[in-house]
Amino acid sequence: MPSRYEKAKLKSITRRYGLHLIHLTTHDSLYKKNAVYCAKTNKGKSLVKALNAKCQGATLPQAKFFSYVRRLTASKYPYTPRWLKTRTGRYSVNFRGNAYYMTEWIKGRKIDDVHDYESLGKALAHLHKLRKVQQPPTASYTLQRIKEFKREGHLFRVQLQNVQRKKTTPTKWFDIYGESCVHLTNDAWRIIDDPRVKRILVKERQHPALIHGDVTIPNIVIHSRGLVLIDWDCLRTGSKYYEVAKTLSNTTYYKPVLMDAFLHGYESISPLKSSERLLISALFRLPREAWHVARRIGSGRSHKGLTLLGETWHDRLNAIRHLDEWAKAE
Repeated sequence: MPSRYEKAKLKSITRRYGLHLIHLTTHDSLYKKNAVYCAKTNKGKSLVKALNAKCQGATLPQAKFFSYVRRLTASKYPYTPRWLKTRTGRYSVNFRGNAYYMTEWIKGRKIDDVHDYESLGKALAHLHKLRKVQQPPTASYTLQRIKEFKREGHLFRVQLQNVQRKKTTPTKWFDIYGESCVHLTNDAWRIIDDPRVKRILVKERQHPALIHGDVTIPNIVIHSRGLVLIDWDCLRTGSKYYEVAKTLSNTTYYKPVLMDAFLHGYESISPLKSSERLLISALFRLPREAWHVARRIGSGRSHKGLTLLGETWHDRLNAIRHLDEWAKAE
């Protein structure tokens, strides 16, 4: 239940959008309670959210974030909610140091069948093609992520020994599969060291992609007008290859039929070269969930995530093999 202060705050914010607030409810996200507001106004329901443009440890300046929003809307990108503008034509309202934005309220069902996953692939491919025609070379976003992953992979090898020495029930999984995690990681580095893949990383500097940054099941809604991606707070330029790999891991439950549908949809809009496929397969096989759990155990925290890791491990290995076959296909 929103407090009186929250109601007064939202009345002030919606008024600057030219709307009259009638009723207000709060909704939780996957990570946070009361993450968003649903504002019923004289013009229907809208989402109101405080911008939290922190993703992967980096905070994007507000001006940069909303420049990307303007690019989305100018291109008429169809897989996002309609962004509302204030009376002065802005996409946000500053209230006591925080930026609040409003979009239409999206209600629908969860992603479910192969047609939905094909639509998801198309949605990401269209997004990744939204870039400036001419722009100076940037750093390779994928290469930056790979450097971070190499640090995490090295730390995991150190932590693995500490975890295995604990000899407790939760750590038995690492006794059995720890070395498999190391082998998967080494395989990824071997693929990335392929000269064909290295050329892709160099070329990426000329064509940085716009990414959603947080494509998960809760952030995909099948609306009456089609698939819509929500929660765009991580919108920025980044690695499209890692976004594809991460989306496969986050959304397909490691089911080959759903992976194929997603990839078919993606490549129907943006075909991938064999070297790009290899890069995606390398990023997909990195056992980052195992790294995260080992970090938690090694620092004396809970082993949260280990149960899910154990339940899905064999499915993940099958998915890796399936993606390897896709990467090799002509």
